Amino acid sequence: MTQVLRADFEPAPESVPLARRAVLRTLVGRGLDQVADTTCLLTSELVTNAVQHAAQSLDVLVTVDDTRVRVEVHDDGKRTPPPLTEAPQELGS
Repeated sequence: MTQVLRADFEPAPESVPLARRAVLRTLVGRGLDQVADTTCLLTSELVTNAVQHAAQSLDVLVTVDDTRVRVEVHDDGKRTPPPLTEAPQELGS
């Protein structure tokens, strides 16, 4: 996978639309318009969550290859999510 975007944001609500626009520009610039809307929606959800839990910073990383787009959002929050007690269900089951 090739990294196409790495951006740092403040953990503040105004970072959500900024991150979404950065991802949109990146995807459209690479001709990935067909996945841009869904990817931007998911980015908004991830960044909103990170804003709630980050202490001082959050990072957005976008990587792509021939068949996939991957968006990662990292924050410096210290809270660890509880472990899963059951395996996640397959989508559509």
